[in-house]
Amino acid sequence: MRMLNAVFCCLLLFAVGSLYAQTPQKILGIAKEKKTADYYQEQSGLWKKETTKQPKNAHAWHQYYKAQRAYLQLTFPKVWAGNQNEIFGKLQPIINASKKHIGNSFEYYLMESDNTIEDNSIEFLKKAYAIDPSRLEAYEGLMVHYIRTFDDEKATEIAKKMLQENYYSNANLMWNYNTLLTIKKDGLFISNGDMDAFPKWVLQYGMGIRKDVIVANKWVLATKKDYRLKVFKTLGIKDLPKAKETPMGQYVNDLTIHILKNSQKAAYMGCGSNINLFKEAGIADQMYMVGLAFEYSKKEFDNLAVIKKNFEEKYNLDYLNSNFQQHAEDGMVKGMMNLTYLPSLFKLKRHYEETKQSSKVDYYNKIINKIAKESGREKEVLSWYKC
Repeated sequence: MRMLNAVFCCLLLFAVGSLYAQTPQKILGIAKEKKTADYYQEQSGLWKKETTKQPKNAHAWHQYYKAQRAYLQLTFPKVWAGNQNEIFGKLQPIINASKKHIGNSFEYYLMESDNTIEDNSIEFLKKAYAIDPSRLEAYEGLMVHYIRTFDDEKATEIAKKMLQENYYSNANLMWNYNTLLTIKKDGLFISNGDMDAFPKWVLQYGMGIRKDVIVANKWVLATKKDYRLKVFKTLGIKDLPKAKETPMGQYVNDLTIHILKNSQKAAYMGCGSNINLFKEAGIADQMYMVGLAFEYSKKEFDNLAVIKKNFEEKYNLDYLNSNFQQHAEDGMVKGMMNLTYLPSLFKLKRHYEETKQSSKVDYYNKIINKIAKESGREKEVLSWYKC
């Protein structure tokens, strides 16, 4: 392309980008989209203007809340990890301001529910759900409530609704499906957050897939004692109460290590976990990569053999090459989730290079390069492995 054409295209893209930036966009949140803190700050301002222009617009208030919440989460990650109530306190004025305009609306009760970790959160959520049971935004909160109260019937009802509404993308479900297949029979998977917990629960309760696996969200375990005690009883673990002076983030980490080291069932964490946690706890040598998860084991074992079995006999990787669905989560799946395949894929590739199996090397190279390219950070990702 000639320089003049290139300059014209850049100006055009800049103009389109500026126009796009000045338009309030639907906020999905940090668990489902990959945006910067600056983006959310700008969107927060744009949605705030909408609430000023249209104070009865419940959608605008909700989007304003979600944008500001995402901005605070990304700007103060340590505060969010250690003391969510501090962030909730900064957000409460938005909800308070909205009440006189949209009180008793679905969005108002949803914001009140999302802005607390206390038990009254579910009461607000039930009020929202009663107003409109077809609204998808209430489903995740209801699901976690029914999981932690061991209400299988209600959890199944919500899970099936989420599947019917394509709440999660096919790619997201397939990634979580492959992770579930990684876990030994009757094993435990400790999830780090939403995207490696909720889709697994939907697969378990909505489709009956790997119901033998306990999928436990570490934050729910830390904040809901009744749930934690029941799970611990199943795992044969003594409780680890939170000391008053211990920050919540530290307690979550301490609890995670306590579970890994003491569970009487095989215990796993996803490959997206922060390995510094394992190093600081002195268990890095006991965490074995076995595909899309780390397995804790005091005994040495051949994890390469397990990785080979998972990738070559268990995992369904077809969606990486032939996923025809378009979904709002696609960017998150390609930009972050699929990258967790790479550590094991490179281990397999090196193995087949050493054993001179060129067809296998070519096969895994294609998958590696596709994942790296679709992440939008091809050079950076491949540099991690010195490709």
